[in-house]
Amino acid sequence: ELARVLGYPHIAARLTLGPLDAAGVLQAFDRHAQIVDEPAARAGITCSDPDDQKFIDLAIAHQAPLLSKDNAILCMKKQLLTLGVCAQIAIELVA
Repeated sequence: ELARVLGYPHIAARLTLGPLDAAGVLQAFDRHAQIVDEPAARAGITCSDPDDQKFIDLAIAHQAPLLSKDNAILCMKKQLLTLGVCAQIAIELVA
């Protein structure tokens, strides 16, 4: 998903302003990512965007913070917090 998003034209344009290209962002992400062997079970709450449900499920299953700029996720902040997940807006670095 991250590799796909980094290819969006408006994101790719922003990457030219910083120290990392798309490959560098993916490498940095990989250094901090924890791979899980199984897909997370379906959470008890449903995201309005089916494409984002996997992120909700993973965050709840692993009690991981959820950073996003997606309104479908951010509007669920209170519901997620009741399940032990802190969802917050991902910041955008401005050059």
